[in-house]
Amino acid sequence: MSKYIQDQIFKSRLTITYRTNITGTPQQEKLPYRVLVLGEFEGRSKRAAGLLPALSERNVRSIKRGATVDDHLTEIVPTWHLPKALSHLKSSLPGTVTLDRIVCTVPSGAIARKEAGKYPLTGKAHFESTPEQNGLSRVDGEILVGGTLDVKSIDDAGNLEVQGATITFSGEVAGDTIDPSTRKKVGLVTGLLRNRVVALDAVPKPEAEDSDDDDVSKGRVYVLPLTTPLKVSAERTVPFASMKDFTPDAVASSIPELQRLRVIKLMLLELQSMLRNRPELRAQIKRALASPEGLKELQKWAKDNYKVLEI
Repeated sequence: MSKYIQDQIFKSRLTITYRTNITGTPQQEKLPYRVLVLGEFEGRSKRAAGLLPALSERNVRSIKRGATVDDHLTEIVPTWHLPKALSHLKSSLPGTVTLDRIVCTVPSGAIARKEAGKYPLTGKAHFESTPEQNGLSRVDGEILVGGTLDVKSIDDAGNLEVQGATITFSGEVAGDTIDPSTRKKVGLVTGLLRNRVVALDAVPKPEAEDSDDDDVSKGRVYVLPLTTPLKVSAERTVPFASMKDFTPDAVASSIPELQRLRVIKLMLLELQSMLRNRPELRAQIKRALASPEGLKELQKWAKDNYKVLEI
């Protein structure tokens, strides 16, 4: 079990003692020693996806007394998105996006002028990837919706004739990895939808939403009828829910391409330990190297004597 953060800090730095003369008499004052750490710990990939608020709008997280480093990491779970240089190691989580609510606000001036154009879409949606789709576990999360609605014309009543729409999705999703034999949580799977674009040629007719007079003066809100779930995929990311997740083995196990190599390596090591002291195998290999037909004889001999080699 890791130690409390307070126990890992030198005791003299927990408080600051100073002398003051504010009240007219010198006295000793003590203040708690606090450190504010600023940094781009969420990564540039989240900033590119529009998931990070401005620095002035971010919440300050406090590490409370009694909390460990692992407790804090479990709460925030920072993730790492593989860069372009490691694109050959990237994998995805196939799934579907269900639109919860998507609206388009058209300015009042544009409605009065019956002005066609592209107007922004906003809303929320839900991403879900099942174990049957990704082979791991159920991964889901709320994501943000953006994009534009291509309005062909506006009639006198303010009804829209829509030509098409471009919808963008961005968000972070996560799910627990469950061991099928023990049904216990053995890991965490995370993914990132970064400005995934879906173009819709046929869009249902949007309906105007009733709103207050103040909202009408700014624009009119149109609600798009919910469509069938859209097939998209999230890019897998490497989660860090505890300090042990920073070890090379833990990082490799979170990347499927590297994890497969680790499994193959373990299988070969086990096979090597089984066959290391087999003199009959060494004799067969020598005969195989001495004759062109020796390899076929070795394969037949191995198939009859070592079933594990059929893997």
